[in-house]
Amino acid sequence: MEHDIDQFGRELMRRLKWLIAEVKRLSDENERLLRENKELREEVTLARLQGELGGSGDLLDELASEVPVEPVLSPEAMQFYRILPEKINFSDFFRYAEAGDISVAEARDYLLAFIRQGLVEQRGRLLEKAVHPSGNRSTTRREVHKG
Repeated sequence: MEHDIDQFGRELMRRLKWLIAEVKRLSDENERLLRENKELREEVTLARLQGELGGSGDLLDELASEVPVEPVLSPEAMQFYRILPEKINFSDFFRYAEAGDISVAEARDYLLAFIRQGLVEQRGRLLEKAVHPSGNRSTTRREVHKG
């Protein structure tokens, strides 16, 4: 009887180790997929920008080279962000920029920075200000000023 309990305990430990390893593997895979999903959403957003603005075929490369991976948001960018409505389509985003005397190139940089900083999320054809875990709309999730 004691031998059966020992054998059961060893088998249980073996299965538990396997489960822990599988949870770790799935967690790592989930993180990878989340990063990949974010990158794909950025690409789709930029492709939509290109389509709506009628830009050149090299727009994605141009944007990627102009804006650093971790963009620094200037006070002007954050001021522009604060005046945007909670939900806005791409065309209206650029109308707001134009009304604020912001060039198309600068507005594209702002948009890409907002997306990369997690301040704005693309939801279908709309851009939507991100929601903090507290339930409040983001206004300064990660405000960093150029120095």
